[in-house]
Parts: sequence; C-alpha cells; structure tokens
Amino acid sequence: MLGETSCFMTGARALRGMDEGVEMNYADNGGSIGGGISSPSTTEHGNQGASGASITAEAVALLPTAEQFEIAESILARLNPSSKKDIGSMIHRRGQIAGLVLASLVLFWWLSVLNLGSEHEYNQYTSQVNSLSFSTVAWLLPILVFFGSLLNAAGRNLGKPAPSLFAGVFFLVCIFFAAEPVARALFGDGDIGVSGSQSVRLLILGCGTFYSAKLFIESYLLDWVKKLEESIHGIEISEIQDNSEEMDAQSSGNDEAQVYE
Repeated sequence: MLGETSCFMTGARALRGMDEGVEMNYADNGGSIGGGISSPSTTEHGNQGASGASITAEAVALLPTAEQFEIAESILARLNPSSKKDIGSMIHRRGQIAGLVLASLVLFWWLSVLNLGSEHEYNQYTSQVNSLSFSTVAWLLPILVFFGSLLNAAGRNLGKPAPSLFAGVFFLVCIFFAAEPVARALFGDGDIGVSGSQSVRLLILGCGTFYSAKLFIESYLLDWVKKLEESIHGIEISEIQDNSEEMDAQSSGNDEAQVYE
C-alpha cells in the first residue's frame, strides 16, 4: 500500500518538474513551451509574435503550481489510497458515510430535542453564554463543529496558522457547551440525571458532526486531487511514474557498471 502511494507522490513530483521545466523552456526559447511553439520575431511579424507569446503565457499560467502539487502529495500521503483507481471508490465511500451520519444526526436531533419541545424537563437548561436555551445550543453546536472542521482542514492542508487558530476557538466553545450542563449539576445547580442526558445528547451531536465533516472534507480533497491530475491535458500520474521507473532502472544499471569498472 505504501509503495503504491509513493507512486502518486513521485508522479506528482514529476508533474511539478514538468511545470517548472515548461516555465524554464518558455523563458529560454523566447516565448515557447519547450520550443514546440515558436514565437515569431517582432521585427518581422510584430503582431503575430506578440499574439503567440500571449497565448503561450496563458497556457503556462493554466498549469498547476508547485504549491498545488505539494498539497496533493500531502493529501495522498495522509489518506494513503491503496491504488490510483481506488481514489474514486474512496470518494464514494466517504461521501456516502458522511451523508448517512449526517442524516442520522438530523433524525436524532429531531427526536431527542425538537420533538420533546423547549418546555420539556430534559430540555430545561439555560447556558451561561448569552443565556442560550438548550434547544438553541443543540443546533448551534453542530454548526460550530462543522465550520471548525473546515477551518482545521484549511490550516492543515494550506499550512496557515490563522484557520487553525480559529478552529481551536470553535472547538473549545463546543467543548464548553457540551460539558456545561453536567459540570453545573456537579456543583449543585440542577439534577445530575437531566444534566447528564443533556451533555450526552450534545456530545453525540458534536462528535457525529465532526466525524461526518471529516469524511466530507476528505472526499472533497480526494476529488480535488483527481481533478488536478485530469487537468494536465490528460496526462496520468501512473504513466509518468512508469517512465520515471525506467529512468531509475537505467541510471542504477549505469551506476553498477561504473562500480564494476
């Protein structure tokens, strides 16, 4: 499994090298990608040369950046697909399970919170934060968890501190909301049975939303990696990997020959 994942990473490096090589060749050949598209001299064909250089520059600009390939490598290394063809099935499985968990949470919230009503004994609770009712906290907490998960994923994959900072704040607020009922009951403010049921319901909603958001984000990231590969004019990472393996085999054979000599 790890060997096949390294194929993705090596292929991504090869594509990134292609990106850099194209930009270098574009500069060295006076406005042509690898010398394949020549740019006429402005002294002879001024308008045509400017148009050709503009079209070529746009083609180079459409190529994925080195940062995008690094992010793709990080995603593949973390999620570790068993093979390239397995990416599609991983997207399907994660999306499907995320939907099932989300639907189950909505059903659980409807039966255990909304259906009981705000006047029910087990929903009688007022938070210290802005005097929010239990019914309000029960739908606010999953929303905070979901956006916190998005910010956490953005900070991890982009390597930015700000999203991770706000994600930590969101998660801390959610933990406070979930622990507040039972904590107040332990200090004598409320019945421990009622408060415990409130904390358990909030924990189920929060943890379930976190798990569903995690699967959804992973499905979205894998889909982004798949589209990134398909955007390189039909070039597949596996084909580049095959070529790189042949080159590595040839270079290793030459090194062995030099050692024997």
